[in-house]
Amino acid sequence: MDFELLKGTRTRYLFLKMLCILGLGIGILVVLGKIFKVHLTDSHIEMCALIITVLWFLITLKFMKNNNINVYDFVKKPSKKGFVLELPVNLIITYMGGLGFILIMLALVSYINPTMLSNVQSNLVNKSPELNTNFIIGISFISTVIIAPIAEEFIFRGVLMGRLYNKYGIGKSILFSSVIFFVMHLNINPMLLFLGISCALLVYKYKSLVPSIILHMCNNFITFISGLKSSGGGNNFLNVNSSFMIGGIILFIIYVLYSYRNYRKCKKAF
Repeated sequence: MDFELLKGTRTRYLFLKMLCILGLGIGILVVLGKIFKVHLTDSHIEMCALIITVLWFLITLKFMKNNNINVYDFVKKPSKKGFVLELPVNLIITYMGGLGFILIMLALVSYINPTMLSNVQSNLVNKSPELNTNFIIGISFISTVIIAPIAEEFIFRGVLMGRLYNKYGIGKSILFSSVIFFVMHLNINPMLLFLGISCALLVYKYKSLVPSIILHMCNNFITFISGLKSSGGGNNFLNVNSSFMIGGIILFIIYVLYSYRNYRKCKKAF
């Protein structure tokens, strides 16, 4: 991937359009539920999320075409061999970082205000959609495991990070694109932020979106499978103690050191 491709382009209008599409989708669901009293199910939300993602991808492809950027420029062969062997390690380290951060957060909330703990835990748990038919399960799989990773990597690690690189350099482009990726999901689970950072480092390291797309797909596949297994189950809240803080700090430090090592390698390559 040539990071100079986005030099001189204007991406603000692209992301304004994306925000409008997201707002419109949420607005339609609110109107259907509050005004027309439609009983909104997880299936409706899954379909809405799929439509939004597809629309995002389409306007991104149009943006690329208008700026003479070829799809192959983003998904060309990775610059180094052996990235497949790195992906499992990267995924494990990413989960360790996200889990560590969550443990630290739970320990801090427990210390500051124990009554808030159950609320925070329920928000951190990915509420798996209740998929009642094989058709909806199939739609959810296609949306979550295939379409979303491809579309989001093109948008956030391709167009957005490429543009931010030309304005701010490697470090800030990784951080800013990952934060925007996290915010646009409307989900407070910090795992999304760590996934964004890991995917960004892979793109810089291998100069292609292919490794980050595969990592993103693997993460979403795990989330999809775990969602099917836990569908209909209750939330099991943990008894938080001081060991959570210690374990969380250790896991978080491992992730930071691993990411910083990859970041240093990326900077040397540029």
